[in-house]
Amino acid sequence: SACPSVPGDTDIDISAMVPMQVFKLVQHGSSFSRVRTLLIGGSELSPGLESRLKKIPATVYETFGMAETCSHVALRKINGPHATPWFETIPDVEIGADSRSCLVIRASYLPEEVITNDVVDILGKNRFLWRGRADNLINSGGIKICPEQLEKALVEILGLEAYVVGVPDIILGRKPVMMVTRPCSPGEKTSMLHALREKLPPYHLPSAILVIPSFPRHRSLKVDRTKLLAMALTLLRKP
Repeated sequence: SACPSVPGDTDIDISAMVPMQVFKLVQHGSSFSRVRTLLIGGSELSPGLESRLKKIPATVYETFGMAETCSHVALRKINGPHATPWFETIPDVEIGADSRSCLVIRASYLPEEVITNDVVDILGKNRFLWRGRADNLINSGGIKICPEQLEKALVEILGLEAYVVGVPDIILGRKPVMMVTRPCSPGEKTSMLHALREKLPPYHLPSAILVIPSFPRHRSLKVDRTKLLAMALTLLRKP
């Protein structure tokens, strides 16, 4: 079910859901007060949803895995005093990175190593920091920007959900553009860009802030970056 029924009179030791289900439950006011441990996996966890989950009483983990690994191979605690930005692998799983800085997974139960399209920083033999998908990278004047990481920074700095796409640029090749759903006056946009300039790494500042009615999403609620880019290009073409 897209919005599963969580019993209000039963304690649940552990529950596993996809982000879409968690999003729907949070939207309907569920506090997960009767759930002790919540595992979230199956698709990318948005910065906006992660921010909201930091406040719920259940212990929440994001899982990392794919069909090729049979189940999740790593966990990341996203709320409470021991929350971390990195994933930690489960026993019998080894990790590395290829020439693209994409994660390579080896496990005793897998017939061969799994080469992913996930850009990571390897922090140790069993820890990695997920940066984003290689196919989403924005190459702006030779600087490779992971939109997923930039989006997390936007939530932390501005306190609102935003997504980033790379639009064509004659000089840079691609340049990042920030997209929001909250109406903003020209003055508010200037203030937001000023706040971002103070906090973001060089060359990561969005070149523009575009307002759209809603974020296009797949059935899983994962943002549809192809449609998002098309909307950005349409808005930028307007006089």
